Amino acid sequence: MPTTETDPPVRELPAHEVLVRVRALIEPVLQASVDLLGDPLRRMAGYHLGWDAAGTPTPAASGKALRPALALTAATVCGGDPAPFARTAPGRHR
Repeated sequence: MPTTETDPPVRELPAHEVLVRVRALIEPVLQASVDLLGDPLRRMAGYHLGWDAAGTPTPAASGKALRPALALTAATVCGGDPAPFARTAPGRHR
C-alpha cells in the first residue's frame, strides 16, 4: 500500500485508513476496467463501486473495497508488495 517511511505499519492502522489506502491503489484500475464497458453497464457497475453517473466517487463512496483491502493487507503483513496485485485489472487475470 502507498506508504512513506513515517507511516505506521499497516497492522497498526485503523480499518478506515486501510480502506482509504487500498482505495487509492485500486481506484484507477477499477475505473479503467469499468470504462471498457458500454452503457448502461458502465453506469451500473460504477454505481455499485460508489461512483456517480460520470464515474466520480460520491462523498459517501464506500463501494467494493473490503475484499481488496483484506487481500492487500494480508500481502503487506506477510512482507509482500501489494502494488503488483493492485494493478491487476479485474477480469483480466483469467
